[in-house]
Amino acid sequence: MSLHIKKLNIDDFEEVIEIKDSTCGLHAFVAIHDTTFGPSLGGIRFLPYSSEEEALKDALRLAKGMSYKSALANLKVGGGKSTVICDPSKPKSKELLHAYAEALNYLGGRYIGAEDMNCTLDNLSTLFERTPHVLGLPGEGTGSPAPFTARGTFIGIQATAQHLWGTTSLKGKSILLQGIGGVGILLLEHLFWAGANLYISDLNAEVLKKASHEFGAHIVEPEDVYDFECDIFAPCAQGGILNSENISRLRCKAVAGAANNQLASEKDGLKLVEKNILYAPDCIINCGGVISVASGINPEDTHPQKVLFHTEKIFDRLLEVYQLAERQETCPSLVADQLAQSLILHEKEKLNALV
Repeated sequence: MSLHIKKLNIDDFEEVIEIKDSTCGLHAFVAIHDTTFGPSLGGIRFLPYSSEEEALKDALRLAKGMSYKSALANLKVGGGKSTVICDPSKPKSKELLHAYAEALNYLGGRYIGAEDMNCTLDNLSTLFERTPHVLGLPGEGTGSPAPFTARGTFIGIQATAQHLWGTTSLKGKSILLQGIGGVGILLLEHLFWAGANLYISDLNAEVLKKASHEFGAHIVEPEDVYDFECDIFAPCAQGGILNSENISRLRCKAVAGAANNQLASEKDGLKLVEKNILYAPDCIINCGGVISVASGINPEDTHPQKVLFHTEKIFDRLLEVYQLAERQETCPSLVADQLAQSLILHEKEKLNALV
C-alpha cells in the first residue's frame, strides 16, 4: 500500500482531501462541509468521472447538500461526501477498498461513509474490515436506506399535491419517474398503490420492461422525458439534470423526486418559479435515507418505527418551505437553503456560548 493524502483548501469547507494509491489504482476525494451538529455523514460514490475536477466538484456539492439535508431533518450529524474515480462495471479490489478505509481512519471519524451510487453493502463490509467509520452495514440499524428514501419521497409528493391541489390524494395524477433504480422502483410501488397514472424512463431496457409489467406503467424514452406532459416529474437518477435548457422544455406542474442536487445551479430554481413549476428541494424530500443511516449512530434510535416517524416529518417541513417561498415570491430551494443555514448558524452560536 502506498497511500498518499493531500489536503485541499476549499472556502466554506472544514476539510477536503484527495486520496491516491498507485498500487491499487485508488483516486478519491472526501469533502467535509460542516460538523456543527456532529460528525459528517455521506455516501461513498463510485463513478467513472471524466476528470478529477469533475469528481471533486461532485463531492463538494453533495457534501454541502448533506449538511443542509441533515440540518433540515434535525439530525445530530453534519454533511460530508466522497467520490471515487473508477469503472463501476469492474469489480472493486479488496486492496482498493482497504486503502480507502485507511483514508477514513486518517480522518478519525470526522467523516462517516455510507452506501451510495455503486457502493454496495458488500463494499461497506469490506471497508469495515479496516475502519469503524462506516454506517449502513448489513444487519445494522434499519438496514438498507432505500425504503426510507422512497417512503420519504412519496410523503413529499403527497405534500406537493396538498400544496397544489388541496389534497394528498394522487389518484389519477400523472407522474413520470426518471430512473427506476433501487429507490425509484420502491417509489413506483408506493405511487401504484396510491392510484397514480404512472410513466417511467430509464436507460436499462430490462428494468423498464419488468417495471412496466408489474405496475402497468407506460414507458417514456429518455430523450422525451423533459417534453412529456404530466402533473409531477420525479427525477430519481443522477443530479444536476435541471438546467436552463431542460427547464424551458418541462411540461409539468411540479418537480418532486428522490435524486440528489437536481438543480444544476441555484438560479435554475428561479427559472422553475418563472415557469410556475413547484420544486420540492431534494435536501428535504429525499432525506429519509440519511435519517435511516444516521439512526445507526445511536442504538436507541434504530427502531424502524422511530425512523418512520422521523421520516414522516418531511410532509410538514416541505409544506413550511412551500408556504414561505410563496410568501416571499421566491423558489423553495432558496428558502430551504436559507433555513438550513440559519439552523446551522443558530447551533454554532449555542455551542460558542458554552465555551
